Amino acid sequence: MLSDCEPEASFKVTVFLPMGVSRRQVECLDWAQQGKSSSDIAVILGVSKRTVDAHLYKLCRNLGVKSRLQAMTRARELGLLKEPVHLSDLAKPARAANRGRGD
Repeated sequence: MLSDCEPEASFKVTVFLPMGVSRRQVECLDWAQQGKSSSDIAVILGVSKRTVDAHLYKLCRNLGVKSRLQAMTRARELGLLKEPVHLSDLAKPARAANRGRGD
């Protein structure tokens, strides 16, 4: 009988962070990956630019890299960041579809 059943459990996706890496550090890196400056990220997160820079510095150190770009690459390898989606990538299928029509 359905009324006797427990409600469906809600599932959370759990990402295991490497030792010493915080969610806030990854969040800062994700914004940086989207082209935001430290000042922009600070406004978005409601913290100081210095705090954002400290998060990114510590993240680089914990990932064993020397730059934000290297941190982004390493974070993608570890599954902490997704590949960024660019508007130009979204437009490619539309252009390819128009080629076959003789335009």
